[in-house]
Amino acid sequence: MYLNLGKTLLDQSRNGWGDSVIDKISLDLQVEFNGIKGFSTRNLRRMKMLAQELESQTEILPQLVAELPWGHLVLLFERAKEQKNRQFYIRKVIENGWSKASLEENIKFELHLKVPIQNNFVKTLSVDFQELGLDFQDVYNLSFLELERGHSEKQLETALVAQITGTLGQFGKDFAFMGRQFSLEVSDKEYFVDLLFYHRKLKSLIAIELKTVEFKTELQNIFSEIDIGPPE
Repeated sequence: MYLNLGKTLLDQSRNGWGDSVIDKISLDLQVEFNGIKGFSTRNLRRMKMLAQELESQTEILPQLVAELPWGHLVLLFERAKEQKNRQFYIRKVIENGWSKASLEENIKFELHLKVPIQNNFVKTLSVDFQELGLDFQDVYNLSFLELERGHSEKQLETALVAQITGTLGQFGKDFAFMGRQFSLEVSDKEYFVDLLFYHRKLKSLIAIELKTVEFKTELQNIFSEIDIGPPE
């Protein structure tokens, strides 16, 4: 409805309507639909702006736009100016179920500039898993944790668990948190996984080892020896 109203306003402005007409329409709509929000002058101008932005775009972008809430769209079109960046963030919102606050934080973080992490998935994962596609980033925005510089791995782990909603917002909607310091017994030795998740799309457990120093390959060797099975 908002996009259609914006198109009408855009068309009429080209037929001679001035900006003051939008002020009058805003008042009329608020009287006609008393108690319904969304018809302020500012919002009507946003509708017109989005209609103008979309009319010169390919069919792909309008189709994606139709899947987003209005608040997300306004934020996206005001903050991300390039079409390719808008498409990137729209897809991320749809895939991960980002809230408006998460979208704003990731635009500010310039997530579209981050390089996908290098990985060995081709060698270590089955073809079926590779086709599902694991969307891991080289850099995650964990500023919401508000940790001081020089924090320990334990402090990082505690903060991630304490703010698990924000953590899952970074990882993606398919991740379900299973627990911290998950115990594994391998060759009569006990090891602890910092964070354990279940990935609904992959139907697999994903172990995350947190490091504030250089990562060592010991855990890689451990996981290559075992199959810890489904979560209980």
